[in-house]
Amino acid sequence: MISAKESGEEAFWHKHCYTVPLGNESAKQKSEKPRKLQTCARCHKIKYAGGVGSGKYHRKLYCSDGVKMQDKADTPSRWPQPEGIFTTRSHFHPLVFLEELRRLYEKAVIQGDSSFDNMKSELFMEMLKARLETMELEKDSQMVKTVVFRLFPYLTMSLPLKDTIAIKDRKQYLRVDCLPAN
Repeated sequence: MISAKESGEEAFWHKHCYTVPLGNESAKQKSEKPRKLQTCARCHKIKYAGGVGSGKYHRKLYCSDGVKMQDKADTPSRWPQPEGIFTTRSHFHPLVFLEELRRLYEKAVIQGDSSFDNMKSELFMEMLKARLETMELEKDSQMVKTVVFRLFPYLTMSLPLKDTIAIKDRKQYLRVDCLPAN
């Protein structure tokens, strides 16, 4: 007697191969809906895109624009920020930062246009409001009130500008001499 398995008919294989679903189908059948993808709370990108060990993964503790996500002492700026200010999860570019600051200052103060070009400009302004301060600094042997930007402690400056850095209470500040202190 020939069994169904030995007969070569597809009915046997069809019945047994489709009994157990493979891959993502098994998760769907249990709950009737697919599993929700994990996304970054800041930039809303999928954290684990690609396969196992993929280079497309969202970096742990750092967002896609390089800002550290979880810092109890210093809250990160909201995403997205203008391109080039934060890169490779570890660098802050002061010249790009000052260029964007100058552009927004000219638009808002000199031209009198307080609207924002895009969301990046709006969030950049929000970061400025949170991190800009005035400080008494010595200049030409006199104490002068100066506008400063509190730097993120975990980022290194791509171009160290020693003359523009002020330190107070173990925090580093970038001098923003282009803004008036009053």
